Amino acid sequence: MERKKVRKYSIYSKDIYSLKNDCDYLVLLSNRNTGKSYAVKEFVLKNAYEKNEEFFYLRRMVTEVKDIDVNDYFRDMDISKITKGTYDCINVFRKRIYFAKIEDEKIINKKKIGYVTDLYSMEHKKSLMYPDVTTIVYEEFVTDNYYLTNEPTMLQHFISSVYRDRKGFVILIGNKISRFNPYYLEWNLKNAPTQKTDTIDTYNLKGVNDTNVILKMWNIKPREEQSGMFFGNASKNIDGDTYNILNQNKLDDVIENFNSIYSIVVKVQNIKYLMQFLQHKKDSNRMCWYVVPKTTDIQKNSRIISDEFSSDLLSTKGFIPLNENEKFLFDFIKRDKICYVNNSIGTEFKQALSFLKDI
Repeated sequence: MERKKVRKYSIYSKDIYSLKNDCDYLVLLSNRNTGKSYAVKEFVLKNAYEKNEEFFYLRRMVTEVKDIDVNDYFRDMDISKITKGTYDCINVFRKRIYFAKIEDEKIINKKKIGYVTDLYSMEHKKSLMYPDVTTIVYEEFVTDNYYLTNEPTMLQHFISSVYRDRKGFVILIGNKISRFNPYYLEWNLKNAPTQKTDTIDTYNLKGVNDTNVILKMWNIKPREEQSGMFFGNASKNIDGDTYNILNQNKLDDVIENFNSIYSIVVKVQNIKYLMQFLQHKKDSNRMCWYVVPKTTDIQKNSRIISDEFSSDLLSTKGFIPLNENEKFLFDFIKRDKICYVNNSIGTEFKQALSFLKDI
């Protein structure tokens, strides 16, 4: 009988080894349970044992880097197997990561292999030296909650503090929470929001003195075997291949019973939406915005809300009203008088609105 070998996850440490030779930054993006974090942990731990290379485990906020939480992060790793029986476990003590042995029912730190810190506190790390660190792992860099002010620049400064005048490897790990984040805009990753699943895009970014920095973004396909434990909108993100989707406002009557009295185009990170201000044909007191995806080219003389500067007088960076009429209409947005063609567009558009508020 022929036995088919099932690939349990979509990414393994060997994949990271092969990509490391071709890039300086590796962005791993997927839904949950594709094995990306496990693969990265195995990669840095093998390097620590076999090559004496240290690493940085980085998170956004100080509350995310407690020693006990970092210990839990590595708890699923078979340290004895990785180190051929030399060590038993990982232990984190005072923001240092160690290979450790259990002796007389006590955990004894044996070999320092890395550090843990948060980006928020990076100002306190600038004067320290990390000559043996070869890899920085930024876990959960994508969020739908809170980005630090100028976060992509802060990360660059942190990387500079660690590597100084030498080259290193940076891995950013993110779940498919939102297509909008400041990294795509700041680093000019134009195709990132619409990148297809199971593809790797390569960006050649210009560094200081015309140096070439190579970033690879891998949109990882879902795992072949799913748990089958989830349902509703959540299942599409956890076991499927979509971004987080939440229930959103829908029109309380068929669209044919509304008149469109004003339209604008919203463009954020090259993703376009058409916003129409609707008024009910039979009841003039029923008014709201209606949002659909825009799939055609933007026509000349269109009113545009964008995240980019434009000299076009009809285009503004954010929802800046051009007159009193627009000010009145934009107030409906603040009052959540917006309806959407479906939950997916609504969830995504709200993320776009949040992004526009921060620019």
